Amino acid sequence: MNDSFICEYSLICLTLCLWGPVSYAKTISCTQSNDPWASINTIVELNPPGAIITLGSEIPDYTVIYTQDNVTLGQDLSTCDKSVYLYETILDQGLLPVNTISGDRIYPTDTPGIGMSVFSTDIAISLPVFPNLAMSGWISGHTGEYITGKIKFWKIPGDIPMQSGALSVNGPLVGQVLSNPPYTFVNSDGSTDRIYSNGQYYIASSRKLHATLIFKPGTCEIQGGDVVVKMGDHPGVSGKNSSWKDASFRLICSDAHGYGGVTAMNNAGQSPFGPGPATSVTSPNSQQNGRVKLAILPYTAIVDAKRGIIALDGTGATGYGIQLVWGDYLSQAEGEPDKPVHFGASQSIYVSELNSQFRSTSTPIDGNAFTGNDNTIHMAARYVRTDGEVSPGPACASVEVIANYE
Repeated sequence: MNDSFICEYSLICLTLCLWGPVSYAKTISCTQSNDPWASINTIVELNPPGAIITLGSEIPDYTVIYTQDNVTLGQDLSTCDKSVYLYETILDQGLLPVNTISGDRIYPTDTPGIGMSVFSTDIAISLPVFPNLAMSGWISGHTGEYITGKIKFWKIPGDIPMQSGALSVNGPLVGQVLSNPPYTFVNSDGSTDRIYSNGQYYIASSRKLHATLIFKPGTCEIQGGDVVVKMGDHPGVSGKNSSWKDASFRLICSDAHGYGGVTAMNNAGQSPFGPGPATSVTSPNSQQNGRVKLAILPYTAIVDAKRGIIALDGTGATGYGIQLVWGDYLSQAEGEPDKPVHFGASQSIYVSELNSQFRSTSTPIDGNAFTGNDNTIHMAARYVRTDGEVSPGPACASVEVIANYE
């Protein structure tokens, strides 16, 4: 007998129903209709009335040049449909401090030798660079809150430009930032210019720090402009030099105002932001500028640095050079001079060593390096025979005179 098995298969269908809230993207919508982007993403002029400093050539690195306290740098005028956190930061991503001194993060500016730090007086911290943030306000609405800072200008490594006129200094971009992870932000008008870092942050205010006019390079000038020296003829005899000619010039130095002062803005919350009409000098400059140093920079090659000889400009005669020495041309001997000019910024000389009517000590604040009646710097020049074939023709060379307060 054969047993038979009958197997039946039943297909069971399961219908699964999930009940619960539907998950949507979490967004925060912010409106800033009373403070359009063009008015907040702009420059803050840090030019306090009545403040002026003189930048010298040898201010030690990491010295505070000037301080501006209680400066209103921006205001959060955004209205959001959810509560947010408020932060302060520097928005120049990748910007690195050159040093941190007593808690102040010092950032480079676009002017060599000058740095800037931004200390938030609201939260007592030197601002970091995004994505690092400084907490300014907990979860809440923060409409109307200001960012107030203490700005310090620092001497940092590098040579401050000493050309005549005021220096223009651009510093970092300071901002107020809103955030509330994991929410992302949208602007109510649909624009994306305020939305930062994949929507995680909303820029409530941002301003570029800029200063000019208060920085006066401590540069002296030649009275009357360029000096042309008529050198005459060389005798063309081997081993002979031409006679000494007067290459003197007169030096004019502006007053030196010093540095290290403090101004305070007494109108916190006033727009436009930055120093306004209520700004006052709360501490005058406290650091004196030093003496005046002078350097001679030739535009042609240096033939003999020890003897003060430079090459001609190559447009005429050959086999000759020009020798420069300090002192009255009438008192120079035919032989080797006692005080040849040494060329280059590293070989600069105190003007007081050339003319005793210039100060041999630091310059009083708002004073002048020149204290006498005759501002002449005596220098003499002559042709000398150098190596190479001799050929006649015009024999010219030029030098630049640079004189600065320390």
